[in-house]
Amino acid sequence: MLMKIKKSRKPFSDRMIRCFLIIGILFVAGAVLFPFFPNYAMPNFLLFSTKGIFVDGWPFIGGIVLILVSQIMKYGLRYQKKIDTLI
Repeated sequence: MLMKIKKSRKPFSDRMIRCFLIIGILFVAGAVLFPFFPNYAMPNFLLFSTKGIFVDGWPFIGGIVLILVSQIMKYGLRYQKKIDTLI
């Protein structure tokens, strides 16, 4: 990703935002789905546990952070486009 930023000379792009968003969603989905696998070792940090539904805390929080970063980058892309049209 850093090489792409260096090559394009623009820190924000639609593709990078989409990558962060998809990776964040996959982390959140993994935090919910992986505990259902039979050989999954229960983590030390369960975020939610009730009626056989477990949410692994660290991947969930990491996914939420990546989703938030993608939203911040979306605003950065909007302002970058606005500045590019002014120049």
